[in-house]
Amino acid sequence: MVSPHDMYAGRGADIGLAEDYSWLLTPQWMTGDAFLQQNAAVLAEFPAGSSILDAACGVGVEVVALARTGFTVAASDASPGMVEQCRRRVADAGLNVPTEVACWRELPQTWQTRFDLVLCTGNSIVHAADEQEMISSLRGLRDVLAERGKLLVTSRNWEKLHAERQRLAVPSQLQRHGERQGLGIYLWSIPETWGAPHVAEIVILVFEGDAVVSRRHEITFQPFRHDELVDRMEQSGLSVVGDSYEADADWYSIIVQRADRSASRRWC
Repeated sequence: MVSPHDMYAGRGADIGLAEDYSWLLTPQWMTGDAFLQQNAAVLAEFPAGSSILDAACGVGVEVVALARTGFTVAASDASPGMVEQCRRRVADAGLNVPTEVACWRELPQTWQTRFDLVLCTGNSIVHAADEQEMISSLRGLRDVLAERGKLLVTSRNWEKLHAERQRLAVPSQLQRHGERQGLGIYLWSIPETWGAPHVAEIVILVFEGDAVVSRRHEITFQPFRHDELVDRMEQSGLSVVGDSYEADADWYSIIVQRADRSASRRWC
């Protein structure tokens, strides 16, 4: 089992999750188009050439999409396995994107550049294990923001997941990698108590000719409420300028900047 501390320290992908992670993404997401469309309003604030750090780059789908759009992109992830996958995808795309292994609190030492936009997307922030680790992480993310820079954080709606207690999540279509097809299935173990760890068993099924190859990864998450995330952002010296949270939505995004930049406002 991989704990949040392991994921944040970069050990999660070393058991093979990095190589399987693409099977968890929809075909639309793998092109990068879905990410660009989903975040079009945020990206429209930044002209071509603006500097963007994807601080939870994963396998690099978003990194490639942003670089092709004309932004000056850098990438990092706490997982060496994810960084390897990202570098491979960037090279295959014929792009040049500096990519480093770094957890969020190490970002100010890893990057001398200060960025117009920093991304912590794809439910990544939950891997900062506990409240103090998350505050430390958010401060690291804050400290690589340019003076007028913004940080975009996306998160699963853990309150909704806990309330609904859905056990099984199966994608609606297969993913294709070359001649192979496959999919990733989530089997959730959700406790009665909110503060107890939530466990996802991820089963990867890959169809290779007449054979089916299966692999299993188990990850433990320590969930947080939306208001708790906002409070931790404020404790980190960040001010919310955009928040899409809705109680019945599966995901939400929060945009923050340094606390001394502006007052909060709501966006959808």
